[in-house]
Amino acid sequence: MPADEDDCMTIPDRNVMPSKDGKLLFPMFENEPASSEALIDKSVLMTASMEMATANAPYVVMTLDSKSEVRAGHWTAKTTRSWTPIEAEVKGEPFTVAFTDSLKSILSLLTASNALKVSKHHKGQFVALETLTEPKITIIATEAIKEI
Repeated sequence: MPADEDDCMTIPDRNVMPSKDGKLLFPMFENEPASSEALIDKSVLMTASMEMATANAPYVVMTLDSKSEVRAGHWTAKTTRSWTPIEAEVKGEPFTVAFTDSLKSILSLLTASNALKVSKHHKGQFVALETLTEPKITIIATEAIKEI
């Protein structure tokens, strides 16, 4: 039986992702460090959520590079699409993160002033969000994947 969704929100301390020199290590990839990181504010995630609502879309894609943006739409339909430029300080390779409506749950865990570090490994289909202020919170979120 799969775990109840509420049970998935709590992870025992012994299962915290390791870090070295301020970078998250990914145990599932032989403890390789994150290949990309970005520093963002909680307001970026709030903007992403608003874009998803504006486009009435099941997902939103955050592109983190020299011209960062959030873009929401539909995988195959030519319906309403919405996008907004965002502020992000990218470290490493540019990358994208695709959130589903789980973004609302993520936002509910954060306080108003949370600065965040987004870490991703190019081999994985998930992202780690770490708060840079107290309380220290690490959230692991799977990404939206286009079904063919």
